[in-house]
Amino acid sequence: MKHPLIESYKEMFSDKYHFDGEEFFALYQEWIIKFGEAEKSKADFVWSMFNRIANSYAGKFKNELEMYTFMRGIYADMWQFLLKEGRDSSHVKRLMHY
Repeated sequence: MKHPLIESYKEMFSDKYHFDGEEFFALYQEWIIKFGEAEKSKADFVWSMFNRIANSYAGKFKNELEMYTFMRGIYADMWQFLLKEGRDSSHVKRLMHY
């Protein structure tokens, strides 16, 4: 069941964004039931988790600077993920430099 991609991002999401590891694996289990265990499916799951985490923080900032600082960090992680996957990352890079 352990997969290096899933394990490494579970750790990052837990350490950096305080996302519960048990919830992460529960969501992953639901994902593989719906979409299978192909490598692309695993990468799509990680991408969906980035979006889930970004959305979960929406509206929780005191001001625009605080929001920008946090979101720039998550966009940087998203950008690195897309680069590692060999996928187009230009849309995320634009968000980082907004």
